[in-house]
Amino acid sequence: MNQDGAAPIGSAGSAGGEAGPPPNDAAGAEGQGPFGGPIPIVGEAGELYTGEGGGDGTGGDERSPGEGSPGEGSPGEGGTAEAGVTEGGEGGTAEAGVTEGGEGGATEAGVALASCIGLPENCGPNADESCCTSLLVTGGTFYRDYDGTGLPSVAALATISDFKLDKYEVTVGRFRQFVSAWASGWRPAEGSGKHTHLNNGAGLNASEIGWSAAWESAPMSPTKPLFPSTVAAWNDTLACYGTTWTPAAGPNETLPVTCTAFEETYAFCIWDGGFLPSEAEWNYAASGGAEQRIYPWGSQTPTDALAVYAPCMVDPSCVSTVTQTRVGSDPAGNGKYGQADLAGNMMERVLDGRGPPVNPCVDCALLGYEFPYPPFFSAPVSPVPVRGGSYNYDASYLFSAAEWVGYPWDRDSYLGFRCARSP
Repeated sequence: MNQDGAAPIGSAGSAGGEAGPPPNDAAGAEGQGPFGGPIPIVGEAGELYTGEGGGDGTGGDERSPGEGSPGEGSPGEGGTAEAGVTEGGEGGTAEAGVTEGGEGGATEAGVALASCIGLPENCGPNADESCCTSLLVTGGTFYRDYDGTGLPSVAALATISDFKLDKYEVTVGRFRQFVSAWASGWRPAEGSGKHTHLNNGAGLNASEIGWSAAWESAPMSPTKPLFPSTVAAWNDTLACYGTTWTPAAGPNETLPVTCTAFEETYAFCIWDGGFLPSEAEWNYAASGGAEQRIYPWGSQTPTDALAVYAPCMVDPSCVSTVTQTRVGSDPAGNGKYGQADLAGNMMERVLDGRGPPVNPCVDCALLGYEFPYPPFFSAPVSPVPVRGGSYNYDASYLFSAAEWVGYPWDRDSYLGFRCARSP
């Protein structure tokens, strides 16, 4: 997307099919669409109830960057391991970006995530939780790009296996750790970054390709080159308009990182022991699975207690002062599985290219449709999907089922990401 403004493109599922019951057999909604009238939706326990329609995008409050500073310390001493883990060491580095038994950082079944080693636990509404918290999303079947209201198509049924999705968008502090690792020579292994818990290691579609070293030199015109080789060059690359990045650690460490290109987010997730979520996985988590939530939190009209978004976009009498906010600042807006900021703060990158959804979908992704460079696709250059609203877009961008578009090379202040992991 360009800073001039993102033009929403309707979800791929909205073009075909008629509205019908979601997978839990609750009836489809009738109503006046996302911005008016009572709308029947599926509730917390799957019952049908009537919720209010969406708001008009007004009522936002002023936001300022969250407090907090980075912790001191370094990953410490420890060996490296070909398989990607070191056991019993004090920190250390690893081929796949994780260490077992290390000091500092969040742990997943005893595995310390590389991006949080040495960082304080200062994310969330009270600045007291690890920024690397990752939560289980229990799999199931749902309709992609469907909410029964403004997006009523049930043309794309999808089944998603269990996976973990990070609670928080990747922060400046976490990405700073990655920049240091890259400048020190870390590189992803060829073929890494796949959903290896699926299809006996073959990943999504039973044919996921994973990382290619060709990405390091992929053409990025008209923006800055991919993967700078030094920290100083990274500082320049991440200095887009409205960036949260700072050359030195400071009060922005718990803000979502901005100005990253697709390939860099992909590499970060590999280094951190995970992978980018597919669009179907992201949509499933935001929709609450078969509950098909209008917003990640349910049906309640968006407010500034639920999401970080602009009160207006085109009204000349309204000037938004909302800016990026510490990740997890609005816990009332968390999704069914506990993830924060699935609507608002940052629009988020996903793995897929853009095109008609894979249908039927069982742990699928669109890995072969007009993506601009290897290893997935070739010319012509096409947009790619991004999900969720952002701090500088209004409430009309917050729907769980809505898909927006950008380009892999976009470096913008409203584009972020989060990683997924094996369950």
